[in-house]
Amino acid sequence: MAMLSTTQTITAQTGIHITVWPQFVAGTLSGGISPLCYNGATGIITGVAPIGGQGVYTYQWQQSLDGGTTWTNIGGATGINYDPGNLLVSTMFKRNDTDPCGTVPTNNISIIVYGQFLAGVTTGGTSPICNGVFGGALTSTAGSGGAPGTTYQWQLSTDAGVTWNDILGQTALTLNIGALTQSSSFRLKFINPSCGAIYGNVTSFTVYAIFSAGTVTGGNTPMCYNTNAGILTSTAPTGGALGTTLQWESSNDGITYIDIVGQTTLTTNLGNLTQTMWYRLRYTNPCGITYSNVSNIVVYAQFVAGTISLVGLTPICNATDPGSFNGTAAAGGAPGTTYQWQQSVDGGTTWTNVLGATLATYDPANLTITTMFRRQDVNSCLTLLTNIITITVYPAFNPGVIGVAQTICWGSTPNSLNFTTPPSGGDGTYTYQWESSSNGLVPWTTIPAAIANTYQPPSLTSGIWYHVVVTSGSGCGSGPALP
Repeated sequence: MAMLSTTQTITAQTGIHITVWPQFVAGTLSGGISPLCYNGATGIITGVAPIGGQGVYTYQWQQSLDGGTTWTNIGGATGINYDPGNLLVSTMFKRNDTDPCGTVPTNNISIIVYGQFLAGVTTGGTSPICNGVFGGALTSTAGSGGAPGTTYQWQLSTDAGVTWNDILGQTALTLNIGALTQSSSFRLKFINPSCGAIYGNVTSFTVYAIFSAGTVTGGNTPMCYNTNAGILTSTAPTGGALGTTLQWESSNDGITYIDIVGQTTLTTNLGNLTQTMWYRLRYTNPCGITYSNVSNIVVYAQFVAGTISLVGLTPICNATDPGSFNGTAAAGGAPGTTYQWQQSVDGGTTWTNVLGATLATYDPANLTITTMFRRQDVNSCLTLLTNIITITVYPAFNPGVIGVAQTICWGSTPNSLNFTTPPSGGDGTYTYQWESSSNGLVPWTTIPAAIANTYQPPSLTSGIWYHVVVTSGSGCGSGPALP
């Protein structure tokens, strides 16, 4: 039956008056914020009062979580307006307006609530890593919930998460980590156009410090042949991962190195060396291999004395010049070799320095005694002696003494003429020539064939003088032997 919109008075035939209240019409609802982020505030839903009926109105707000299929009263929500507060799920609201004339519902207000905006989970990457090594790839699952249109931005922190900075251009769910030179942290920022920004889990990369070699010091250089080179010591390497191992290496040409067996600590004892060597320490770390500075131990060549040779004759006559000595230079050793000539006149038992004889060669003065010569080659590495040369010096020549004068009868034969003191000196060999003189003065006349060390004069009828000229076989002298 149609409802009357105004009160009418009907006069019955019986005269009884019936009053009809205006049609009871529910109010309307408006307001609220929709769509809404998870746990967001809806704001106030504003209601307009109903009209009609008897005008005595009460209200009961209801909500539905299943799209309007099921409605439940909201406790205490009996005002004309309603503030649902923060919502976690999409919810429909309406108000039941009640009057003595009945109960009618308002229009529905639907508040759409986005699912909770949740960050994805980041996985991947490699840590710890060596300095300058690629960190691999980080991959995140997509964010969930929130309004459509979530975007992404990778961020970097190099101060343990205190400060974060966007990585330019990195807006995908995967990030390729380049070469890292310091410990770094990464996270993905999930940006929702309506529900704000949240952050994924943090992935931190421990980056070892640059693996650097230690410094090698020590050793004796330059050094003499076959002497102790001392000890090389290295400081410890720095940086890198745990587990560095050490290995000393050596080279005899400074180009090709080989391991020194058993030398795996920070020090190595080089021992005696007979050639120039190069040494270095190899440091092996999970982050790579590096080498110390090279220590070059310079070894002088073996010091070898020179040799001397005589430019002259030996044996020689007494008080004559023996010639000179040539000498080859000493070889090897340290720079600065000096020379000192020495002589011995007692068969090598005692040696004395020859004053001023400090060159590689030497020219001795005339000698009157058999003398041995050598050169002392003096080097900071060693003092050595050359070979020995002996200059044999013949004794001084003496022609000797012949017998005394004789007196004989006329026509008699003198006694044989002989040496009372034989000749001496020189090489010990002599030749003889007897001579005669009528007055004991020059000129003396050679007696033919009288060349023995004795002479038998013939019978004589007048006085005469005799002597013999003695000549040393080595040319060491010639002279008359006189009585």
